[in-house]
Amino acid sequence: VLLPFTAGGFLYLACVTILPDVLETNVSMPMRLLQVASFLLGVAFMYGVALLEEMEASNHGDHPHGHHHSSDEHVHSEL
Repeated sequence: VLLPFTAGGFLYLACVTILPDVLETNVSMPMRLLQVASFLLGVAFMYGVALLEEMEASNHGDHPHGHHHSSDEHVHSEL
């Protein structure tokens, strides 16, 4: 539930605080395009990770640690 808000916070900081400072410096046009492309690539990676997590959750029934339990594995011994 908190992941979208956290990601949004990072995007907000990047867009409002960091990106204007990066774009303010006097650099050549190819360097500026590289800076913007790198920023967009980072956003694309975050989106890709979110998609992979969603696919993983839907494939495993939202089972967090990566393996399946059979019905007899749920019997716990008491110590």
